Amino acid sequence: MKNIINLNHYHLPWELEREIEKFVDFYNNERYHESINNLRPVDVYNGKRLEILDRRERIKRKTLTQRRRQNLNKESINTYEPTLRGVAPGAVKKHAIARSLRLSKIFYDQGNYDLAWEFIIEGLEVEPNNAELLDLNKKI
Repeated sequence: MKNIINLNHYHLPWELEREIEKFVDFYNNERYHESINNLRPVDVYNGKRLEILDRRERIKRKTLTQRRRQNLNKESINTYEPTLRGVAPGAVKKHAIARSLRLSKIFYDQGNYDLAWEFIIEGLEVEPNNAELLDLNKKI
């Protein structure tokens, strides 16, 4: 506030009052405060604190899940795709199911059931009657 007030010269008292009102309005309604979890005071005052923090947490979890999935897909493509070129379609199908099963087991063991379920569904799309994927799906 000092930086704004001291930089300008006010000739009339109402000019200074107007500038202080603008700053207070900005401070309470637009500025995010680190001391209150990067929320705006107006949000805390209106009782939206938990709603905003919950929404941020959901977005964070979704983003991390997407990043993990993208990184696993990149790693999988770089590792296995060259060996599958020119291979019979049955082998490609078998590889896809093995990959889905492997990744779903990893995420299941880590307690990340949402991502495990996504890979189970991916594998069941390739082979709907795969016993191992169906058993893991029942556990979730």
